[in-house]
Amino acid sequence: GLVDDSPGPLTLKRYAKRWIDSRKARGLTSVRSDETYLRLYALPRLGDMTLDEVRPRDIQELVRDLTTNGKRHKGGGNLAPRSIRHVYAALHMVFEEAVAEEVVARNPCKLKRGQLPSVRDKDPKWRQNAVFTREELETMISHPEIAEDRRVHYAIMLLAGLRFGE
Repeated sequence: GLVDDSPGPLTLKRYAKRWIDSRKARGLTSVRSDETYLRLYALPRLGDMTLDEVRPRDIQELVRDLTTNGKRHKGGGNLAPRSIRHVYAALHMVFEEAVAEEVVARNPCKLKRGQLPSVRDKDPKWRQNAVFTREELETMISHPEIAEDRRVHYAIMLLAGLRFGE
C-alpha cells in the first residue's frame, strides 16, 4: 500500500512519494504532471507537515498564495489559474487516498465556492493559435510510447473534428 512503515512521522512529502510511486506502478498517464505540481508548488510549503497536521486553512492559504502572490513557474510568468486548480486537485487526490487507507480521518482539501481561480487561459490570445501540426497529429496516433487506447481516442477525435472534452 501507500503507507510508509519506516520509523518517524508520516509527512505529506513521504506519503505523496508513496502515492506517486503507486500510480507509476499502475502506469497511470497523469502521474508525471501530478508529481510536478506537488513537487513544485504544494510540498515545498506543506511537505514537512504530518498528514494529520494539515488543516483546511493550510490548503486555503496555499491556494490564496498561488493565486494572489504571483507564484512564478520555471518558464517565467505567473502560474496559470488552471495550474493552480491542478495543484489543488493533486493534493485532494493524495488526501482522498489517505482517507481510504485510514491513514487520516478527513481530507483537509475543503474550499468554499470561489476560492479556486476560475478556469481561464493565462494568455487569452493563446487558444486561437493552438493548432496541431501534421507531424504532431501523426505522433499522437502512431507513437508506440502513447498508450494504444489514447492513440485510438486521438484518431477518432481527429477524424470527427472533435475537441477535447467533446
